[in-house]
Amino acid sequence: MNLYRQKDYVSMDYTLSFHIGLTARLMARHEPPVGDAEEQRLAAAWRWWKQAGEALDKADEAEDF
Repeated sequence: MNLYRQKDYVSMDYTLSFHIGLTARLMARHEPPVGDAEEQRLAAAWRWWKQAGEALDKADEAEDF
């Protein structure tokens, strides 16, 4: 558990809460704020982005990631 500096996170409960919160926030931002014009201009790349996001959402096993 050497992901964070021990002098900043002295309590295991606090560290675990921080880590879970950080992970949840990062997982929630996989959809970038893009307008329709940008989406249409980069249609192929946008389609790949959406497919990757859907695959990530459906992933269950380590190999899926």
